Amino acid sequence: LYSNSFIVLCATAMTVHTFRLLLPGNDVFSLTGFIASSTLFSYCLHWYLLNDNLRITSRITWTGNHKKYLLIFAISGAIGSVFFFFYLHQYWIQLAIPAFITMIYTAPKIPALNKLKSLAVGKTFLLAVTWAYVTVILPLWIYASEWDKNYAIFFISRFSLIYLICLLFDYRDRKEDKEQGLTT
Repeated sequence: LYSNSFIVLCATAMTVHTFRLLLPGNDVFSLTGFIASSTLFSYCLHWYLLNDNLRITSRITWTGNHKKYLLIFAISGAIGSVFFFFYLHQYWIQLAIPAFITMIYTAPKIPALNKLKSLAVGKTFLLAVTWAYVTVILPLWIYASEWDKNYAIFFISRFSLIYLICLLFDYRDRKEDKEQGLTT
């Protein structure tokens, strides 16, 4: 549960950072609430759907023993996402993009959709783009009056930071990914 909290905190902090640097004076409540809730929902659902009887690791054992908590947090995140969506419903297209990407990322966890693992070839890139989109592009697309070249530079720097962090996790998980048949 600590990693869930950390992930939500990181997504929220990165979004607030974007607001403070590039969108000062804008209300951060609705979008950061939506991002925090959606992150909690998607991350907990992703791990709740883990059905891995082939590998025994401390993380997988912990996940298996705490599925009820993951489900409770996923439902809480879904409720929060719906709540904040009402404040942002006019931006449904901008919000649907990361939701779709997250669905592609999590879908292989569902046994009936296991064949979608082939889409996970670029999972590190997909994850980094999604995080950068949610924490940079989404706030700018919704709140900025016009695009500025500095926004692109900021997006590239955020993407690079997140991509490097994701590579470290991929390196850590390389054995597990190979056993699952994932190419990273």
